[in-house]
Amino acid sequence: MVRASFESTAPGVYRFKIEWPTDGTMPEVPGYREPLPEKFQVHTFHDNVRLLNEEHAEQVAHLVQQALERDVALDTSLTREVVEARLDSCVRLAPITTPRPASYLVMDETDEPLFKGKDERNGALIFALVGVAIPIERADPIRVDLYRFLHEMHDGVGCDPKDIFNEPPELHGKEMLPPEKFAWATDEHRARCFEKVVDVVNREHLHVYRDAFYKRSVDAFTRPKEQSLAHGYESLMRIKGVERLRAASYVVPMVDGIDRKLFSGVLGPRGRFMSVLRGGSHFPLGPIHIKHPDTLMDPVFVDSAHSALMQLTDVVGYLLSVRDWEQRGWPLTPFKANLLRVAKTLDPELLHGHMGTGYKGVAPVEVIGARRR
Repeated sequence: MVRASFESTAPGVYRFKIEWPTDGTMPEVPGYREPLPEKFQVHTFHDNVRLLNEEHAEQVAHLVQQALERDVALDTSLTREVVEARLDSCVRLAPITTPRPASYLVMDETDEPLFKGKDERNGALIFALVGVAIPIERADPIRVDLYRFLHEMHDGVGCDPKDIFNEPPELHGKEMLPPEKFAWATDEHRARCFEKVVDVVNREHLHVYRDAFYKRSVDAFTRPKEQSLAHGYESLMRIKGVERLRAASYVVPMVDGIDRKLFSGVLGPRGRFMSVLRGGSHFPLGPIHIKHPDTLMDPVFVDSAHSALMQLTDVVGYLLSVRDWEQRGWPLTPFKANLLRVAKTLDPELLHGHMGTGYKGVAPVEVIGARRR
């Protein structure tokens, strides 16, 4: 009656396909994919399901097929929401026999500063929070890859290899290899750094999540910086891709630094409600309403100067902000125009955002270049 199959799209990442007959035994649902030439029609695709291996994926496919067949027997209409709910719950059941994987969600904000004077662009400034999902087992290979790249670049310009231990280069979008610290660096070196980060994101199939909004829309906030971060954290957790990530694996948030005055929102003081929600989820406590709170682990705080993963996220966030510049029609310097070219090489299948939804009064910014879903 129902078919559930899967294919691997990257190491540890699977795409599920749900099909059911088109011969009149089950209702057609508007808006789903075009029918295949055979008897069954593909009704839904579900991407970015992170599992350990094919055995794990087979367990999920078997469980979701059983669950949907029970729904059919009970005359339940198979809407997309029902199918997604069954898939999410089955992903959580399968690790009973297979350990659940874990990922870092490395988060960093991009806060555009005011232009000098009465610049009309000040009315279109953007605040964004970006999260990059990095499987914990891939964290060290990615870290080593980035450090080797920087070592080779440093040594390739004739610098003493020992000097890198005194002043190790860092990857930062806004201040990439500043000349006052790295006199040997040229714009070509800086562009290569951006290209390297994009190469790692695409090659490692790292999914990028972004919540962004126009700063003018939060002018009514009494504490704009703190409340913007709080809004960003909670909104990021509501993105469908992040919900699916938490359904499939434990998620360890990684944040740059810690400032108790700014530390609020889902990860901060309201985070004490998380334990209460786990113990009695039927009680409507606080403003947190996210799925799968049991898989969201305590956050890790790092200094970006000593974290290649945080530096990677910083660069990705900056590249996405360059795409915002193009979208707003703002003039680009030759170097930033080159970065725009680099930004456009990010795989759109890996970019996720709210795509035009958000809190009342907060004007969201579309994730430019992402595939809509």
